[in-house]
Amino acid sequence: MRRYKKFRRIKKKKPLYASKAFWTAFGIAAVAGISWYVVAFAPFAQIKEVQVRGAESVDPEKIAGFAWSVIPRSILLVNTQKLQEGIEKMFPEIDNAKIRRAFSRKLIVQVQERKKVAVWCTDESVQNCFAIDRKGVAFRRENPSNELLVFSQDALEPALLSALFEFKEGSGLRLDSVSVLSGSQLRLTTSEGWNIFMNPEENIGWQLAKLKAVLEKKIPPEQRKNLEYIDLRFGDQAYIKYE
Repeated sequence: MRRYKKFRRIKKKKPLYASKAFWTAFGIAAVAGISWYVVAFAPFAQIKEVQVRGAESVDPEKIAGFAWSVIPRSILLVNTQKLQEGIEKMFPEIDNAKIRRAFSRKLIVQVQERKKVAVWCTDESVQNCFAIDRKGVAFRRENPSNELLVFSQDALEPALLSALFEFKEGSGLRLDSVSVLSGSQLRLTTSEGWNIFMNPEENIGWQLAKLKAVLEKKIPPEQRKNLEYIDLRFGDQAYIKYE
């Protein structure tokens, strides 16, 4: 006896747009979008002032003018991260900028400027010099006056500057200039006219200890006028040369 399979009728699926849930979700999204648009461009959401705080060497009006040129007029649509990055790129003197919205339709730009710690010159002719911060960032052209001068053909690495200032502050000496002869050799010229050779890649504390011991025990102040240099780069020794 033959057996016959029963065929079931397959119901045809309705397209997504024909479902009630789809149109409900679409309606909610449309209302939310329109409401956001209305709120974003309503008069109470329009920026009426850009206030810059913390600027000293940079004209606050220039920072505010830049902000007005790149932001939308609605305070709700301002991309604060993008504006912050734009300000830091446009004004090298600014180390960082923070943006916040105020309820009074005000955009507040808080900036922190870079602090000059020395003047970097590409050569000893002092024709091409820049103010630098502790990170070695050159942020404006500078005409040297009484600041510490750092001579180097290449941009200064933060690690080298950190070693230099640790040595400078620890020595208690007044330095007029520093010449970067290589990554492992600095020549520091004191205000008294004699030089110190040190290695920024070696232990700074040990080199300072050798310098202080030599100055206290072997070179009294009255003999420094004839001193040419002290070399601290090698081992336990400090090599002294007189003119």
